[in-house]
Amino acid sequence: MLNAPRSAKHSIWLILSVVLLVTVMLTLMLAVQRVQSGRELQGQRFVAVANERAEFVEFRILSLLHEVDVLRRLCASEAIDGASFARLSAAVGSSPGTIGQFWATVDDQFRPRLVHGPATLAATLGKELSTNPALASAARRAFASDSAVASILPALPATSARLLIMAPIPAADARRPGLVVLAVDAEALFAAANAGAPISGFDLDLLADAGSGVQPIAHWTSRQASGPPPTTDARLEFEERIDFAGLQFLLRIHPASFWIEANPADGVGEIVLTGAVLGTLLLLLLYQSLTRRAVAEALIEVRTTDLAERQHAYETLVENLPEIILRFDRDWRLLFVNTTFENSLGIARGNLLGRRIGDAGFRLHPGLDAALLTLWRDALTRVFASGQAQAIEFDFPGPAGQRFFEGTLVPESKAPGVAGTAGESPPAPASTSEVSSVIAIFRDVSERRSAESWARRLSLAVEQNPATIVITDLHGDIEYVNKRFTETTGYARDEAIGTNPRLLKSGKTPDAVYREMWKTILAGQTWRGEFINRRRDGSIFQERAQIAPICDEGGAITHFVAIKEDISDMKAMIDRLHESEARFRSVVGAMAEGLTLHDASGAIIFANAAAEGILGLTASELRERNVLKGDWQPLREDGSLLPTADLPVQIALGERREVRGVVCGIAQPDGNLRWLLVNAVPLDGGETPTALTTFSDITERKLAQQRVEFLAHHDPLTRLPNRILLRDRVDQARALAGRLHSRFALLFLDLDHFKTINDSLGHPVGDALLIASVQRLRSCLRESDTLARLGGDEFVIVVNDVRDADAVARVAEKIHERTSETLPVEGHRLIASFSIGIALFPDDAQDFDTLMQQADTAMYHAKQAGRNTYRFFAEEMNAQAIERLELESRLRQAIERDEFVLHYQPQQSLVDRRIVGVEALIRWRNADGEMMQPADFIPIAEDSGLIVPIGNWVLREACRQARAWLDAGHPCIVAVNLSARQFRGDELVDAVIGALVLADLDARWLELELTESLLLQDAETTLETLRRLKAIGIRLAIDDFGTGYSSLAYLKRFDVDKLKIDQSFVRDLLSDPDDAAIVHAIIEMAHSMQLKTIAEGVETQALADRLRLFHCDEAQGYWFARPLPAAEIGDFLRRHAEPGQLPGS
Repeated sequence: MLNAPRSAKHSIWLILSVVLLVTVMLTLMLAVQRVQSGRELQGQRFVAVANERAEFVEFRILSLLHEVDVLRRLCASEAIDGASFARLSAAVGSSPGTIGQFWATVDDQFRPRLVHGPATLAATLGKELSTNPALASAARRAFASDSAVASILPALPATSARLLIMAPIPAADARRPGLVVLAVDAEALFAAANAGAPISGFDLDLLADAGSGVQPIAHWTSRQASGPPPTTDARLEFEERIDFAGLQFLLRIHPASFWIEANPADGVGEIVLTGAVLGTLLLLLLYQSLTRRAVAEALIEVRTTDLAERQHAYETLVENLPEIILRFDRDWRLLFVNTTFENSLGIARGNLLGRRIGDAGFRLHPGLDAALLTLWRDALTRVFASGQAQAIEFDFPGPAGQRFFEGTLVPESKAPGVAGTAGESPPAPASTSEVSSVIAIFRDVSERRSAESWARRLSLAVEQNPATIVITDLHGDIEYVNKRFTETTGYARDEAIGTNPRLLKSGKTPDAVYREMWKTILAGQTWRGEFINRRRDGSIFQERAQIAPICDEGGAITHFVAIKEDISDMKAMIDRLHESEARFRSVVGAMAEGLTLHDASGAIIFANAAAEGILGLTASELRERNVLKGDWQPLREDGSLLPTADLPVQIALGERREVRGVVCGIAQPDGNLRWLLVNAVPLDGGETPTALTTFSDITERKLAQQRVEFLAHHDPLTRLPNRILLRDRVDQARALAGRLHSRFALLFLDLDHFKTINDSLGHPVGDALLIASVQRLRSCLRESDTLARLGGDEFVIVVNDVRDADAVARVAEKIHERTSETLPVEGHRLIASFSIGIALFPDDAQDFDTLMQQADTAMYHAKQAGRNTYRFFAEEMNAQAIERLELESRLRQAIERDEFVLHYQPQQSLVDRRIVGVEALIRWRNADGEMMQPADFIPIAEDSGLIVPIGNWVLREACRQARAWLDAGHPCIVAVNLSARQFRGDELVDAVIGALVLADLDARWLELELTESLLLQDAETTLETLRRLKAIGIRLAIDDFGTGYSSLAYLKRFDVDKLKIDQSFVRDLLSDPDDAAIVHAIIEMAHSMQLKTIAEGVETQALADRLRLFHCDEAQGYWFARPLPAAEIGDFLRRHAEPGQLPGS
């Protein structure tokens, strides 16, 4: 520069002065900008870390709701009591801050009542729950939304709980609705939520926005107690709203002073110093640049030539590298690919060069799917953003199949400098602003990946093998054991490796076994055998082993591998089988059931002692018998022979399936017929099929069943057909009349003045009169006619094949003539005349029910005509239907006006003479104040369908009254009668559940009484309804048992609890042996089926004593108590609380 002309010197100094001035101005501008950007950056940094801290705290707080949801789901899966709730809450555990978990019920106002949970806290919270309307409102919201709801608790004594979480459990089946309730200490919850936070240096406040204003809930600080207060800078304040089960939380975060010190806002001093340094350097560089320009121009020409040569060499090298090379610019545009790319991926470079990742040109190639393009695009973005190299892996369907690639994306600086000389340090990573392009270098690693995958699978197969695997060297030193070895022997892997397998020797395996083993494996063969070894804990176990040599490529033995299996359990199982066989023989010998074992031909090869007793033959005699060869002639229940193909043992042997519950009759050698209940099962495991047969003697039960079935179709007093059998006879008469185009008559008879005779002379005289009257009626009929008793004093006669009404009238007149004579009965001379109503088929009706109704109507008119006469049905008799319609209308009004009341008749245990329940009996107090009995209105209610709302009212009122007695300290089961019409509806189960829920009554205090005929209607639907009722805990009883279709079939199918013996059997129990036998048979049958019995109509102490002698469980009748109003029942229960206070005590 000293040699430069003066004008040049002047120009250089002028340029340097301008540059200096510009540098100073830029430094000042940058300082101001740095102050502003520093404060903005500090604020952004605070928002970022505060937001992260808020998310951390919010996650911790909301995790409490997960605990509530888990406990709620567990409680919804079963019925809840104290023990189950304690078990479920213990299983779920409690989060920090939870100070109590409770189970609560709700009333109809949704006021929670704590039932199960910590007792001390429950007392405080229970009072608040019952008085705080806000908590009841929260409970309603919880049930309305079917989700958890949180509420703020006021400050309560003796507890730090500030939050209450309620999660609803809707009602289902037998479970009433309830709530899972958590009491939470907000401070403890907030402290736990902040504990272990990854970012510190903040003060946090938790506030609740309850609608009426924001109130603080909890506070947490990270500074020392003596440290400076948090900053009040409005820029550095962060708020986050948290929805906590419907309760809005406000989370406020302020930085502590030491956080601000660690994150300063400005760096003006650095800017000024940097500006001065840079300015000086800039002036120096500019000076050198101006003075060396000429030299630089010469160097540029040299370097340009050198770069061209290097570029050519680089391109040649890159094109011939085995790796794939790609180059992308900042817009993800592909600038370069080498030949290896085309060969490996099968994509011509010309189709992709110059295109951006994601352009249509890229998407045309099937292998370049959206996922792969997204992978490349994300990796390029990270490289451009960070200026750091990134590793990448991907798979691609190349020409040779699916291939796997891995490689690196390397950033290129924007203005690469001249390559340094030897000894210079490599350049530092490019900054993000300098990265102008990215070079991608990939290599095909498919073979390596395949080899690694195969080695990994092989290793897992060995390591996870259920057998013990041990590999030793040629000298027997252990080099590898799998996981099963450590589990079996108790030795850790490190303890076993390097040692000899003899560490397992117990001394109980003969030396000859080891010598044979070594001889075999050293000869290159596989040895198989068993060892008795010792575990690390000293216990002995047995192993089955297979040991083989491992040879190298030259065939020389290098290692041994042993595959072993622990057979200790199998050996022990064999010993147990021997013991089990001995016990089996002992048990079979002591069985009460008969047991026989049959070979493939059906011959008996084994029989126990019970089989000998039941069949009346010795074991040797039984082994000579074969039921399949006709040595026995089994009978069906109808008395016909049971074919050999249907024999249980034949089915078990031939079809190889189990047969259960087959009833058959077998004649003993003495000629007695024994009825057996037989089961047969095929036995597997032998070379030839065998079968096992078990049977029990049900002869006594069969006789009782036959008697009960007879009673199902006949009147027990007169032994005449009952209504069920009568219907069948009428159907037969209809079919016959249809074929012959003839008529038949149905006569409805009512014994005149029978009630007067019965009441004045007593039931025994009344029953004797009925029996004598039946004998007279039979003398007036033909063999083809049917005489049936409907009950009480009502009879029906079916006269077949009548020509006209005159023929029927002659039959009626014959009956009147025969019955007009006096009849000697029990020392009395009585007149037993009949009022008769007559209906003709097909003239008056064509179905059973209508014929019965019309004959009944005609009989009613005969009674009105003075009795002892007969009337044919006429249409004008239907005038009485008008009266029935009026009564039906009054019944509807009675439902609306709530005119019904319930009386209750107590039921007594005949075992310990305590009160076991009451039966609810409906009464109607009409608008005139008259108390009407059920017989006056129930039939009409049944016919009109009003029995359903009336029955539902009875259910609700009975449950309500049972709850009232329970609250008064007098628990009592209430029995409610169900009508057939009510039972046929689809809403019965819902009505029962609704009544129980409204009364807050447990199902075990309700008993439903059903009639036998009701059970026979739509049996499958009835069975499903009864199952649903039993599932919620309802007791079931059969009312008036023995008067309907008393079949054991429905007793086996329907899960009932009690049989109610009809009073028609009980009334004459002391005087009628048949009634006594029937009652005794019913009781014995019920007890054999695990059912209880209750007798109704017990009016004397003698009847009660006789029933107690028969082991009847319970009794009901005037001897004990008449039906009483609910208010009097409460007093009755208090007066008769002790057994000594009851009748007959």
